[in-house]
Amino acid sequence: MPRCLEAIRRQSFKDYEVILCDDCSTDDTVEVVTKFIEDNPDMNITLLVNEENLGVLGTRNRLLNNASGKYIMFCDSDDWMDDNCLEVLAGYTADDPDRIIAQFRDVDQDGKIVQIQDLPQEPNKWICGVHHGSVYKRQIFIDHDIRFEKKYPDDVYINVLFHKYCDKVCFVHETIFNWYVHTDSQSRTPKADSPWIGSSLLESASSYIVPVMNEFLTGDKASERDYLELMYIKIYCLSIYSLQGLPFKVLMSEYKKCRAIMEEKDPEYLSNRFLKRSSVSPMRKYATRIVRMTAFFERTHLIKPALLGYFFTSKIHYFDL
Repeated sequence: MPRCLEAIRRQSFKDYEVILCDDCSTDDTVEVVTKFIEDNPDMNITLLVNEENLGVLGTRNRLLNNASGKYIMFCDSDDWMDDNCLEVLAGYTADDPDRIIAQFRDVDQDGKIVQIQDLPQEPNKWICGVHHGSVYKRQIFIDHDIRFEKKYPDDVYINVLFHKYCDKVCFVHETIFNWYVHTDSQSRTPKADSPWIGSSLLESASSYIVPVMNEFLTGDKASERDYLELMYIKIYCLSIYSLQGLPFKVLMSEYKKCRAIMEEKDPEYLSNRFLKRSSVSPMRKYATRIVRMTAFFERTHLIKPALLGYFFTSKIHYFDL
């Protein structure tokens, strides 16, 4: 929290409001924030304290309901901005975009930059499923009653809904935000019943992505379907590769369940035009390689040895799509 707050204080752009929400914490968070507010009277800061635990999603909704600016940014307490982050993003608001998306870093518990989530040369809004280093036009949330729900991944869910009504997006090919990630083996090993992994994750994502894909079968937005389908394929791969640290038997069992979901919900997914090496991918290079390799191994029936290789490699290497 202190690192996040100090990064906000150092912003070169000053015309912003900060809304913080404490979700029934049991540590000294409220005291830390209260002192920070007292020490920085020139900053426009509001502290909300939940009377009951709302969880991450409920808390984000409360923050969203209390915001008043034209644009909003979601920033978790362990993430932080570069000093020029807001200035760079504000520089793109003159054209009145609905969303502005910048690049960000994955930084681990030792302060090491694990990877830079760079934007491709020809990005597309449907592929940008996370909120880090991004601002949104608040009015779209209000006009269409868009709120966080228990759908996973929750940032992909909110972005799919938002992008249905988002016509103008600016992409910033500059790295200005830091996303804190845990790369140690203990933190990266999920619980087997977590909604963030395997078939549970894919089932949840299917519930909101597939209906929108079906809306794009015909009409003015038919050309956008391939992009959203590619996001769906990316979540399919994430569902598989999020199982790192679990036994290989569990990995294979969950893969079969995920494959069955894809064959039911989107049986022609391997025909997506962006899976071809000759196409210009709207995903960053790392994600493109992972997704295309997975598709190749499925087409050639080599997915089991490929997953075995992944099973051993993931014990020493950080994977994130």
